[in-house]
Amino acid sequence: MDRKIFNNYIDNKCTEEEYEVISKWIISGKDKEKIKGWLRESWQNLAVEDSMEPSVDFQAILDKVHHEINLKNLPQETKDNKINKIKGWYRKMAATLLLPLIGTLGVLLIKDFYQEQNYFKVKPDEIEIIAPIGARVVVQLSDGTEVHLNYGSSLKYPRIFTGDKRTVSLKGEGFFNVAHDPENPFIVHTSNLSIKALGTSFNVSAYPNDNFVSATLKEGKVVLEKNSKQKEDLILGKMVPGQHVRLDKATGRLTCSKGNIERYYAWKEGKMVFENATIGSIADKLGRKFNVVFDISEEIKDLTYTVTLEDDPLEVILDLMKEVTAIRYTIYPRKKAADGSFSKQKISIEKR
Repeated sequence: MDRKIFNNYIDNKCTEEEYEVISKWIISGKDKEKIKGWLRESWQNLAVEDSMEPSVDFQAILDKVHHEINLKNLPQETKDNKINKIKGWYRKMAATLLLPLIGTLGVLLIKDFYQEQNYFKVKPDEIEIIAPIGARVVVQLSDGTEVHLNYGSSLKYPRIFTGDKRTVSLKGEGFFNVAHDPENPFIVHTSNLSIKALGTSFNVSAYPNDNFVSATLKEGKVVLEKNSKQKEDLILGKMVPGQHVRLDKATGRLTCSKGNIERYYAWKEGKMVFENATIGSIADKLGRKFNVVFDISEEIKDLTYTVTLEDDPLEVILDLMKEVTAIRYTIYPRKKAADGSFSKQKISIEKR
């Protein structure tokens, strides 16, 4: 293995050919110690290069990236220095967040080095991948299934699938490209709903704080089951491509719609698509992306928006909302706690 290809991978500069080479190499299980050594060296070099402590406050990094727009008010020399440091932080995140792309084995090889971070937690036969607030992650499972995780989501799955079922657990939102295996169904468990598939593509949204769980089927067929405390779950029915199903957690009511489903998984490409969405539902998604908390006044909670956002900075989004509706917003500084940590940034939105 050429060290240059490995460095390109860490820097997210791999060509498709280089990506294939490093993926096959790591999945083959060869030279595990060499991989771990290179990872350790890359991380430590970046720590020195960026004058950072080895233990990184990930959220602080994201805050700086998300507020890159503020650089426009700085002198050019200072601006260039800050941008270079942000790039360095992105390289560090690559060392952690891009590794799941190469499969389960890549995670296991470095568990002893990264386990103190919260991006994934490893047990002897189970792995948990966590997409931090403000970051999306792609995971390849041992059967070839590819999973995209949205902001603030987590996925638990076995290191290697055994038995006659491939079972994973999701908190948050994920898009699944399931490897075809008619003998071993693929099952996604959430707190309220389970989705069973053989080989298909679908999106599942199951954030703990949301009042609903939803599934959107792009290709193939899936069976929906409502989780029950009884021995057997309740089968709700089968989905066909182009359907979006939503289960109300409180009432158990199931609603179904068809068509224009791309909006439900546009987040994979960095887009947020809203159609007649309430300001509250938009705030929920913005909060997960930018790690902020919104306080929305009662008199504007019925406002709705139809808009597509493409990785725009938060203040640009808020200014856009302010242009089309009679609202105003206030951004409050973070508060420092006694232990040195900072609260989430608070943003209040009210009628103008």
